[in-house]
Amino acid sequence: MIGKYVPLLAASLRRKRLRTFFTIASIVIAFLLFGLAESMRYALQSGVDVAGADRLITMHKVSFTQLLPASYENRIHAIDGVVEVTPQTWFGAWYRDERNQIPAFPAKPEAFLRMYPEYVIPEDQKQAWIADRTGMLIGRALADLYGWKVGDKVPLKSAIWRKEDGSDTWDVTVRAIFDLPSGGDTRNIVLHQDYFEEAKAVGKGLVGWIVLTPAPAMLKVTSSGVAPLITWFALRSAWRKEPAPESLVLVTTNGSPAAAGSCTTCATENSLVPSDPLAVAEIH
Repeated sequence: MIGKYVPLLAASLRRKRLRTFFTIASIVIAFLLFGLAESMRYALQSGVDVAGADRLITMHKVSFTQLLPASYENRIHAIDGVVEVTPQTWFGAWYRDERNQIPAFPAKPEAFLRMYPEYVIPEDQKQAWIADRTGMLIGRALADLYGWKVGDKVPLKSAIWRKEDGSDTWDVTVRAIFDLPSGGDTRNIVLHQDYFEEAKAVGKGLVGWIVLTPAPAMLKVTSSGVAPLITWFALRSAWRKEPAPESLVLVTTNGSPAAAGSCTTCATENSLVPSDPLAVAEIH
């Protein structure tokens, strides 16, 4: 019954070849973007159940693909109640097969290790990673998957970032391997922010998002767990002398996406996260 309509469908597709091409292309691009977004969300949330809700992510209001000025790091760090800060950027890493994206991002090693205490790493490997600008920290599952060992040199590819010499190959060395004994994903890679900033061909002085840790006094226990009390007012005051050149969102890295509530009135509520584990504050 349906078979008799197949020739008609085929003829319709051939009649407007350009329209057919764009239709198929839009579907493919939509799935690719969804896959990239899901990979990033999974990377950011891996291990969060172990760590709790004591980290925040500051990113562009539109999307993590819209970069932020790296100078925001110091301005956010200067806010009362912010203890640690590190920039991160989606690297778009792959190895051998571009279809197999690896969650990878550059960060500042010392700050990253202090902010992610659940990462169990031998002390000598920690120091080796900190000392080597081209070194990388990888998870145990990733090491087992590719057979990587400490000291191995890896030609890591990036689907997004090219180096100043035009190459998309980043020669890095495995300097440390982390475990998450209490559970969590260990298929991530963390690179050196300084090496990434120096070697990339475009986007100098820009970062993908900024992760920050509030002081213990800025945390409270709610029905959803531990929630930060960094206020919208405090963040807005960081730009009190001039309007922020970008619109930002600030979200907790805790839990699965809930109905994110706009919190532009939180200046008087004294709480960024009154109840939701994924509340959003917009800074205009």
